[in-house]
Amino acid sequence: MSDLTVILPTKNSEKNIDILLKSLKEQDFQDFYLYVADGSSKDNTIEIIKKYDFNLSIISTTDISAEDGINKCLRKINTKYFCLLNSDDKLGQKNYLSALLSELKQGADIAFSNFGSLLNNVERIVEQKDDFSSLIYHNIAPDIGWIAKSSVLKEGLFPENYKLATAYLFLLRLYNKGYIFKRHKDVYYYFRIGGNSYKDAFLAYTEQKDICLKFGANKLLVYIILFRNLIKFFIKHRLLGFLNKI
Repeated sequence: MSDLTVILPTKNSEKNIDILLKSLKEQDFQDFYLYVADGSSKDNTIEIIKKYDFNLSIISTTDISAEDGINKCLRKINTKYFCLLNSDDKLGQKNYLSALLSELKQGADIAFSNFGSLLNNVERIVEQKDDFSSLIYHNIAPDIGWIAKSSVLKEGLFPENYKLATAYLFLLRLYNKGYIFKRHKDVYYYFRIGGNSYKDAFLAYTEQKDICLKFGANKLLVYIILFRNLIKFFIKHRLLGFLNKI
């Protein structure tokens, strides 16, 4: 019996999912279940997934939210660990899963990788922060790509009252309860630029702001960080993109 369940939300994901599945199939650790939470894809997403011959379960519900789909999978898992991936992304190394599992076996409750970005399938490393104590002010833990002990689920499933900051709230809640976070610095998770949090950065950052305040963060500092992040995002992803087109 496998110790790991990999959870993958999908909806009309055929454009980029092959990259993620190929990196998953190339892992040196293959003893896992793959749970796909599919929001009634109208394209070839499911057919593409089935080509890879994983130990597969598909949970397909009409137009489910990603969080609802994730929670449906979490209620079904019967493994010691679980991992959450995004269909647009990529595991950077062939030992990605085994490296993070090794951190859990050495005492961590949640294991993270380093992370980077994918833009037009070009990989770039993102600046890292290893001090998780600042999590209440900065979303320094990637929303996806981590592996956790299933025992953390006794604190609750993914909250469904936020659109873009759900994983941040889930992780911050666990960190504040004293669970051990550990980053493995030798492997990378690459997330694709252009997802929902990039398309609606204002909503993503304001949801994070609301969560920070709920956890007792300093209000003035939270708003300073909010405006700084919005300005940095605008310069990096909007202004420079516009100038490059001129």
